Amino acid sequence: ETTLKDLQLEYVDLYLIHWPVCWRRGTVLQPDAEASIRECWLELERCVRDGLVKHIGVSNFNETQLAALLDDDGITIKPACNQIETHPLWSNDALVKYTQSRGVTVTAYSPLAQGGELFEHPTLKRIAEKHDVT
Repeated sequence: ETTLKDLQLEYVDLYLIHWPVCWRRGTVLQPDAEASIRECWLELERCVRDGLVKHIGVSNFNETQLAALLDDDGITIKPACNQIETHPLWSNDALVKYTQSRGVTVTAYSPLAQGGELFEHPTLKRIAEKHDVT
């Protein structure tokens, strides 16, 4: 609700659990032993039911963490996506295939590998030259 107010929106299209860990509210990187990803997910499901969020997903979940969420009998809404780092220099094939095999869409972050050396990669340079683009 704070996010919606800050953004001056009635709902958001996609809301993610950014990292598969629970930090104590109001702290920086202080674990919260009393909180769980499951508890967080159930609250996100409530946000969907209340019309505050259209879709919910996760980010940076590995196979074990994603399986734990998907295999939980109390979970009623499957993650719409798992946002992970994947790009030509780090394809992350095993996690991509696993995520897709579970019916969850993969969303790439850093798809251009934060620029730099990717833009100098010989294969990508050949493709760019072939299409007369940078």
